[in-house]
Amino acid sequence: MGLGLVALGWGWGAARAEAENNAPKWIRQGAYVYRISTPDEANVFPQLEEGCAITANLLDGSIRQIPILNGIIGHDHPGSCNWDGVWPDWNRVTFRGNHDFKSLAEFMRRVEQNSNVRCSFHLNLTDVNVGLRDYPETRAFFDRLVKAQAIYRRDFNPRTGRFDLGDPKVPDKIPEGKSPIEIFALVNYQRFWKSGLAKEMIDQFYDRLPYPPPLLYLDVLNCGGGNFNTGFPDGPLGGSEATQRAGAIALMDYLHSKGSDVGTEGPRPEFGQRAGYVWLHGEGFSSDDYRVIAGGSWQLAAEQTWGNPGAFNLSPAAVSETAIAQLRKHYAALLDGQPGTLPVAGLKTWHLADRSDVHDAYDIPGTGDSFRGHWADLINDFYLTGIQELYHIGQGDTRVSKTLKTGWVHLGKYTLTAAGGQKSITVSVPDFVTTWQGAGARRSGQIMLEVPLVTKAVAPHAGHFAMQLKYKNQHHELASLNVYVNGKLFQSLENVAPTPNDDFGQLDLNDLELKPGENEIAFDVGPIRARWSDGTVAEWKTPYLRSGFRISNGDLLLAEDFDRMWPDTWSGQKKIYFFSWDGSHREWKLPLSWQTASQVVLHPLTPAGRGPGVELAVRQGMIQPRLKAQIPYIVVLPGPTQ
Repeated sequence: MGLGLVALGWGWGAARAEAENNAPKWIRQGAYVYRISTPDEANVFPQLEEGCAITANLLDGSIRQIPILNGIIGHDHPGSCNWDGVWPDWNRVTFRGNHDFKSLAEFMRRVEQNSNVRCSFHLNLTDVNVGLRDYPETRAFFDRLVKAQAIYRRDFNPRTGRFDLGDPKVPDKIPEGKSPIEIFALVNYQRFWKSGLAKEMIDQFYDRLPYPPPLLYLDVLNCGGGNFNTGFPDGPLGGSEATQRAGAIALMDYLHSKGSDVGTEGPRPEFGQRAGYVWLHGEGFSSDDYRVIAGGSWQLAAEQTWGNPGAFNLSPAAVSETAIAQLRKHYAALLDGQPGTLPVAGLKTWHLADRSDVHDAYDIPGTGDSFRGHWADLINDFYLTGIQELYHIGQGDTRVSKTLKTGWVHLGKYTLTAAGGQKSITVSVPDFVTTWQGAGARRSGQIMLEVPLVTKAVAPHAGHFAMQLKYKNQHHELASLNVYVNGKLFQSLENVAPTPNDDFGQLDLNDLELKPGENEIAFDVGPIRARWSDGTVAEWKTPYLRSGFRISNGDLLLAEDFDRMWPDTWSGQKKIYFFSWDGSHREWKLPLSWQTASQVVLHPLTPAGRGPGVELAVRQGMIQPRLKAQIPYIVVLPGPTQ
């Protein structure tokens, strides 16, 4: 299903005048959250440290990085799911961290001091893994879980194919599963908490760290499990969904008292406002008052319209000495005005690193993480999406409306009829779907419009044609639709009526000018829009064309297509960040507080820090910086380095 967000057209919906900007504490002074999947190597800290230092320099040092580390706490097995194996125990460092909390703590101190990094971790309090069998300390932990009756399971039911047979029970041994990541039980949250075992484990974990992680991403974390749904610990165990909820809330509240916010895989309204971060399966964007900082979405154009503070997953292939050397070489080429040497994302994905259908060195098989890549992808993602969130958080803004009607319209067939009622051409839109959805769409004769769809129509001759487009809109509200012909916007429809009773409706469009032979006719969900309480407006008019994007506040332009200008509102430093994907020499109007300056200084940001400054004259409040492609820049006032 699509996101189904409901503001209509430019009628911005009900303004939330009562809302406050409630960004979590760890992000109010600027932060960039991303996940690092560590490679199958001993002691990955040196290359992690170097990568974080390069990233800090490319963010100019004043944006805190919050990397969520995978594979450091847990089981030693190699492979893509390297964070699994000894859940729910948190007190084992893997070979990637030298099996040593002291090495981990020293690394955390160094990157905090040198690169403005506060490390966080991918952990789990829900699933119980077979890997607990593999180490003396984890076997002892399992025995204590059993004694406290803090885990439970049901038997496998061959009729349903699920572990839902009979009453729940406490397993007294660990199965001989082939893989350490196999889940065989769930945590009984209330007993885990009331027994004191959870508090003891958490205290030991924090006592070994130099500071509380600002964010703990607790995978799954719901009342009944997700990967191993065996129901609730009811019946003879005396628990229920309510006791699971109460126990989870107690655990989350204790983590908050230790100084950590909680991140979850998706929205968890059952726990109230206890999770300040959502990974990938939430709305995909911050909530309007920024209380919850949500991660990414495959709606890449919407990410740039609304902002995305981080669902990026740094691939294990990026965390090696060779990869760091390649990263430096890449930026050296860009700074020299040459094409970069890394395979950065392309226009197909709006220059964001969506590798959902790409299998390359940066793939992470089996994880489902489409947003993955190397350090340069991470930087580009930040400047095209994440910095916008920090700008609004620093301003204290709230979002007062947003429009993205993805998934509202289903398309069927269309018929093209030449002027004068001559020959007709009928085209089935589902025939052109190349993803996994294609087979089902062709069977049903319709496809949900989520991402831009491209079809081909063969015209017998040049001329003007009328289109009769079959569609469904079951949302009981007006939908939107853009129609393109041969790479140009033909019509933008923002009043697509609902269609009752699962019937097809018809849209009648006239005067499509076609050329003889093959024509490309494409569709997308229409303009994507957002507005903030300070009057900032973002709009992407023509997502399919990867152009027509603009963010402005009155006559102050903040973004246009893939060029960006974002004043720093969050760190207390007076500077403006600039970024251009293709390079530019365009004119920008400076914010009001800068317009009394007669000169400013432009610095490129490099892996080693600020590059040499170039003085720019300010004329009538405008500057014209020359920006090289994919290099971040800052503008500061003349004088001592800030």
